[in-house]
Amino acid sequence: MAHGKETPRQKMIGMMYLVLTAMLALNVSKEVLDAFTLVDGGLTVTTQNFAAKNDGLYDKFNMAFEQNPEKVGDWKTRADEVKARSNELYEFMNECKVEITQVRDEDAIHDGEVHLADVRSKDDTNTPGEIMIVGKKGSDLKAKIDEHREFMLSMIEDKEKYTNTVDAVEGILSTHVPESFYHGNKKGVTPTWESTYFEHLPLASVITLLSKMQGDVRNVEADMLNFLLGQVDAGDFNVNVIEPVVIAKSNYVFKGVPYHAEVILAGYDSTNI
Repeated sequence: MAHGKETPRQKMIGMMYLVLTAMLALNVSKEVLDAFTLVDGGLTVTTQNFAAKNDGLYDKFNMAFEQNPEKVGDWKTRADEVKARSNELYEFMNECKVEITQVRDEDAIHDGEVHLADVRSKDDTNTPGEIMIVGKKGSDLKAKIDEHREFMLSMIEDKEKYTNTVDAVEGILSTHVPESFYHGNKKGVTPTWESTYFEHLPLASVITLLSKMQGDVRNVEADMLNFLLGQVDAGDFNVNVIEPVVIAKSNYVFKGVPYHAEVILAGYDSTNI
């Protein structure tokens, strides 16, 4: 998957991955493969941070729904579907990681998660291709990513108004193969997405790539949750100033006649006057 809107940390980790992948083409040895462990660890931390922030956004939806179920109900339903679909794709990616790893390093899997530091066969270039290419996991994954992208985009009705969100979703969940990734293909032949990312590459780089994809899923999930929360508040009036206002019962004041008026607190948006 390609990049859309990224944090500086994501950009740094992504660049490290590209550099390490390029070094693999030079047959650089075990030290490079071990370096993928550091990148994978950084990606895992980033993904965990995204997941924690997303949990906070879901909490906001739940609180808003409790206060006004009629107004928030439809948007919360959409948010719940974003959560379910994101978790489903995330878990499929994890399933791919586990299936690749357990062939030769089953003891590197703890509580259903692959610990790349414990993998001994980091240089294995056969198993990833067998699982992802021959076993069709790669084509299944591409189809799921494409479906996920189109679902997320379908929730944005006014795409011209929310171009930043649209661009982020399209970029992060893209399955277009950049020309810079055309490694080892015959001249004039466009490689498939799955062969580009999973064929003839060592296990360490494939596991790290799948970890990056999991982070991408959480990233898009966050973008969509922020978009949906924005729709909940879209019809509200913004107020940043509250002042007392005197409302007289008459436009005229006569000498000796009691003056009657009501004093209320009024709110308004000072930026829209």
